[in-house]
Amino acid sequence: MIDEVRVSRALVTAAIATWTSEGMTPSEINNGSCFEFADGLDHAHDRFESIGIGNLMLYRGKWNDEEYAFDEDLLSKRVHYRPLHGFTWQEMFSSGLFDWPGIHGWAHCRITDLCFDAETPEGTRNPFELSYFAPRWRAMLLARENARAAAGRPDIVQSERR
Repeated sequence: MIDEVRVSRALVTAAIATWTSEGMTPSEINNGSCFEFADGLDHAHDRFESIGIGNLMLYRGKWNDEEYAFDEDLLSKRVHYRPLHGFTWQEMFSSGLFDWPGIHGWAHCRITDLCFDAETPEGTRNPFELSYFAPRWRAMLLARENARAAAGRPDIVQSERR
């Protein structure tokens, strides 16, 4: 399996090198061309599949945010796909930071079970550990910390209600 991991990492690194030779940074790829990057790996190599947040959601038939949610049945089959820092799927979705189906795409390797994007060529089992999502997790942690602090300080909670 170690050789398969090396092969996958080498293929992703080569794809990143192609994109960067065309003038894009890994950050720019992730923030505007992530789906094209993942699709390119998917089409070029059978080992990869292109996945995005939208592939993990249910659509209930109306065009408003409340009609989307994470498909927890589907996610239960992808054992490494989990929210970080003790958050639930519902908390993750309701935060507004992960609730749009087109938010990010990555390449999932069918052989190694690793997820890759342009800023994470080493791969990770859980796509929510991709560096692209780090600012969203920091925002969720800060919001949770602020909520806990406010709950411990009734004077702040009271002034916000006014």
